Amino acid sequence: MRCHLRSGCAAGFLAAVLMAVPTAAKDSPTQQMSDRLPKLCAELQKQGWGVSPDQLQLDPHAKAEMRMGKRLYMCNIERQLAGKGPGHAPALDALLANASGEPKVVFSVSVWCAADRESALEALAKEVERFLTGSNLSVPAELLEAIRASRTHDSTAQGFRYRAESVEVDAGACDRVKPGKLGPVLMKMDVAVEAKP
Repeated sequence: MRCHLRSGCAAGFLAAVLMAVPTAAKDSPTQQMSDRLPKLCAELQKQGWGVSPDQLQLDPHAKAEMRMGKRLYMCNIERQLAGKGPGHAPALDALLANASGEPKVVFSVSVWCAADRESALEALAKEVERFLTGSNLSVPAELLEAIRASRTHDSTAQGFRYRAESVEVDAGACDRVKPGKLGPVLMKMDVAVEAKP
């Protein structure tokens, strides 16, 4: 997923999920994940995740969850991480979506300053591992290693595809993007888990 400004990710993903494939069989791992997404969104919000402050600056009425009948569900939330700075602190993002029984979960980290890279990637790896364990899915060691090393990964297990992609964006972001301001990131890492087509 190459989305350099985080506010554009959700809209692009929403367009993609509207072209969903038929509903998964009841009680399948795919259906179990689909059913779990609203609960996961609620759990994350209890842990302090919420609508991104950057998104609220753009739209003060932005909500974490969106539903369109029973066919489409999306939760887009963020958790700010402590940063060493001096620029914008790193942030974890979660995009939980289900279209016609085809779930997709994307955990991302956005890093503005190099001093925050290692701790932010570790926080992302831990969040992905917690999600997979809680969903009774495989936790590929290679995936977690790729996240921590900020490198690309693509594998399948239990009927799901696991992808990690790191994108280097703007080496000068730390100096130019001040705390509380939205702008290009130093780097971004996306980790997606979705039903294998």
